[in-house]
Formats: sequence, structure tokens, C-alpha cells
Amino acid sequence: MLLTTLSICGRQISGRQLADRLLHDTVGGGTAGPGFGGSSSHKPVIPASAHLCGEALQVPQVALLFLVKGPIHHETMWRLWFQTAAGLLPVQSVMAALCNRSNGSSSSSSSSSSSPTSGRLQRQALDACSSSGGALAAATLESQPSPSQEPAAEARQVLPGQGAAAAIRALLTRSAQTSELTAASRRVLFSGHTQGSLPSGDVLGQQLLFDVYVHPHPSFEGYPPGSLFHGRELPAGDRVETGWGQHSLVDAARALLTAAHRNLRNTKFVLLSESDLPLYSPALLYTQLQGESLSRLNACNTTVGWRRFDHRWVARMEGRELREHHWRKSWQWFALARSHVDLVLADTAVDAAFRAHCRTMFEPERKKERECYSDEHYIPTLLAVHQRDNETDCQGWLMDTDWSRVKKLSPHPWEYLAEEVTDRLLQRLRHPELPGCRHADPAATSAAGAFASVAEFEGAAAAAPGSGQAEAALAGMCRGWEQQAAQHRQRHKPLGPRCRLLARKFVNGTQAAALAAMAPCTSAALILNNGICAGETPQQAALRRAWQQAAPLVLLGLGGLLLPLLLALCLGAVAAGTGSNGKRCTRH
Repeated sequence: MLLTTLSICGRQISGRQLADRLLHDTVGGGTAGPGFGGSSSHKPVIPASAHLCGEALQVPQVALLFLVKGPIHHETMWRLWFQTAAGLLPVQSVMAALCNRSNGSSSSSSSSSSSPTSGRLQRQALDACSSSGGALAAATLESQPSPSQEPAAEARQVLPGQGAAAAIRALLTRSAQTSELTAASRRVLFSGHTQGSLPSGDVLGQQLLFDVYVHPHPSFEGYPPGSLFHGRELPAGDRVETGWGQHSLVDAARALLTAAHRNLRNTKFVLLSESDLPLYSPALLYTQLQGESLSRLNACNTTVGWRRFDHRWVARMEGRELREHHWRKSWQWFALARSHVDLVLADTAVDAAFRAHCRTMFEPERKKERECYSDEHYIPTLLAVHQRDNETDCQGWLMDTDWSRVKKLSPHPWEYLAEEVTDRLLQRLRHPELPGCRHADPAATSAAGAFASVAEFEGAAAAAPGSGQAEAALAGMCRGWEQQAAQHRQRHKPLGPRCRLLARKFVNGTQAAALAAMAPCTSAALILNNGICAGETPQQAALRRAWQQAAPLVLLGLGGLLLPLLLALCLGAVAAGTGSNGKRCTRH
């Protein structure tokens, strides 16, 4: 019992110590320090321009849109989270750009084989994704004759999957038009790192899977150099001064969507805040969102009863396009497909109706106050107007929030206390009791199989162009990727639409607790690492995690067994003492 107690307490103490060290020492994306991460499946070798590599391979990205007031208190956690994704590429995108299926189809059959694509496009993609390339790929294409198509139009028409050459040509065209790029895009494309690797501090510049945008208050001066989010802020002129429950929140979300929409490789758009934490690793979050054909939003006409919030509908909003039967209710936080973002950015009529009439106000004709919150109704209602409501998951459960511990009519969910933030809490917020969510832990482990590392490109990129060595190296890589993709399809089971991917509200003051729950290699959350400590085998790690799960139950069981024994001993001692005192009294 003593050893079990010491085991539990020791893990808690070491987790807090690691969290404190990370908060003070993790600066500029450097080494996190002993105890973090454990073993890693890849040592990222970052290309000279991650953006060029992504364009060459046409890697679809997830745009993470931070709608915040100013400082992002969990920056250290997000830095570590993004570090685990640095240099990762989806195997399917790599194969599509560099390998040809011998049977000419995209069948998932394990019997199909892959061979390298031929010619200059292959070399350009390899160069763009090697640690010394990037600029080389662009220079090669600059000497090519310009396409007959009008350049700006071509740039708009290149979408993921349309080929490496067209992608890089479009990139060069867009790069020349610097005035049309956001500050964040300019920083990535023109940061001056044309030779060698990007600096370790530029963690977001090393991302091939994610694209990050931040909307702080217009008066916020920006994040300092060295901050993870430095240069990711929207220009002050594009920001909106927001107020809780007001249509300005929709305006701010549209500003973020507008900026992220300029990157044609952004296919999913996720809105989150400074108080949110991821419930899964980057590998699983990316795999899950890119694998979902539906937006994580409830625009379906299946909600009944009070949950429809019909009392918020304002009859004055009705017009030629918008009718009461279009009224929908979801959550402010969403994950939208690109086609739905297109609708949001093109809309004027529905937005005008909401802007004019959807607000909390006293209505004299009703002699009562009406509440209406655009951020919860506008986008799902817009999709219903366009008869696209069946393209959402009818759930809208991107974010987990706890409403059970607040007053019945409270507009704000529970704010977690530092002392309750543990890896067990994060596991519980995944709701394993819900359909499609029970296998969350295996999914977190198997998701890593969907990715390759840019380090794998080095051998083929270093070989002489067109040489037998280069051909053989890439052919071997293609076969390996094919096998890896087949294994991933066999092992990985996606989560269901009711499984939350992020959680809130973890406000200022919970940073150390969140890191203590996520960062240690002994963490059961599997968010910042694969749960295997240095020197451990996967089997040993599995045994350790099983013991961590069982230890509290063992302690409880031992306590239950020992309590009657201790109680009997105490009662015996009391009885013996009483008898002894009685004998003394009779003598006297």
C-alpha cells in the first residue's frame, strides 16, 4: 500500500516539476528537457521552406483560427504540440506526388504496388522537401516558360491533388504579388531562410499539416519575437472589436476565415479560443478532420424541443431568402469544410438580417427581453438557407464544455480549476462512453501511421538526378509508403462525430496543470507524446500504463481491506483499556 501511494505521488510530483521547467525553459522551440516526449518515431529534418514543400506535394492543411483577446496563456503547451507535428507529411499526399500505382488506380487494395513518378516533377518535389532544397525547386521552375494561362487565374484554380508543377508555378505567381498576402503568409514565404533549415524557434514555419491565424483585439500590439504566435496575428485593420453575444463575434470569425481562405490548401477551418486544449495529438486531430466529409456543425433540421432555441428567432429577420424554418442552433466553435467557408464569405443577405435584428434587447411590443446570439445561429442557418444542412454532422461537437456545474441559465460553461486538470480528466473529456468514442486511446496510437517524415526524403534528394541510385531509393520509399498506408487503413478506426476533439475552458492559471497532465512520457493522455519513455519497449510502456490505471483501484482496494482490520485493532485497544481501568477502580 505504501509503495502504491509513493508511486502515485511520485508521478504527480515529477509531472509538476516538469511542467514548471517547461514553463520557464521552453523558449524558442528548443529541447523540452528530460522527461518530455520519451521516444520519438521521427527526428524532423525541416526543409528550407515548409511552404514550398507543402505546395510541391499539395498537402491539404487544417487552418487553426484562434479568436482571442490578447495573450494565449497555453502557448508553451501549443508550442510542444506543434513540435510533435514538425516535418510530418501525410503518406497519401506523398504517394500521390511521388509514386504511381502500377495498376493506375487509387484502390486501397494491398495487392497494388507503387513506383516512382518520372522526370523533373519528381526531382522538384524531392528538392522542395529536402533540408537543403526549397529554393532550388523554385529556381528550377523560374527558368520554365510561363504557362499560356493568365497567371493569377491559374493560381486560383490550382487545388490539392492537381500536380506539383502547377502548384509551384502558382506559388511563384502568388509570391510575386506580395501585397495580396497576409502578414503571416509573407513571414513564411519571405523569412529569408533560403539556405539550410529553418530556425528551431519557428515552429509554425515548420508545419506542413497546420496553418495558424490569430485574431486578437484591435488594440493588441502583437506577440513579441520568439513567441510561437509572433507574425500570425491578423493585421490590426482586419480585426474587429468584439463583444460577448454580439454579431461582432461573427465578423471576427469571418475575418479569420477570409485570411485562411487565401491559402488554397486549407481544406478544414477550426475556430478555437485561448482557453482551449487539444484532446488528441496533432496526428489524430489532422487525420480525423481530414477524414471527415461533413462539417462539425449542427445545421440539421432534427433538433427538437427547447434545444432549437426557437424563442430567439426574430420575425423581422424574415426576407426573400431567410425564413423561420431555416432557423438552426449550433455552437460558436466549429470545424468547417472549405465549401462551407465559401458560402460564409460570399453571403451578404443572411448576414445583413442577423446584423440588424439578432441581438439581445428589450422589445416593447413583447414587453420582455429577447436574446439572440449570432455566433451560435448564423452559420448553421446560412447552410440551411442554401439547403446544405445535410452536409454537417448534426452534432457540432468539436469542443467539450461542462455545463453540469454551472447555474441552469448560465451563458458560460464551467472554468476548470488547476487542481482538477489531470491526464485522467483529459481522457474523461473524450467521452469513451459515447458511440464511436470508446477506442480513443488506440486511435491516438494508430493515427501516427498515416504520416511520413521529411527526413525520409534525404537519401533520394541527395542522389544525382536521374541516377540509378535515386531511382532505387525512391522506388524503395514508395514501396515502404504503400505498405505503411495499407497497415494504417487496416489498424486505424476513425472516431465518431460525437467524440470531442478539443475542450474548454482552461483559463489563465491552469497552464502548469495542463502541462503536468500532457507533457510527461508517463502521461496516459497521449497528446504530446506516444506514451513511451526513453529506454522503454512498447510492451513495457503498456505494462506501466496498465499499472497507472490500476494503482488508484489497488490503493482503494487495499484501503477497504485494511480498514476493518485497523478498526478491529482500535476497538480491541479501547476495550482492553476500558477493562484495565475497570480493574483499577475495583481495587480502589
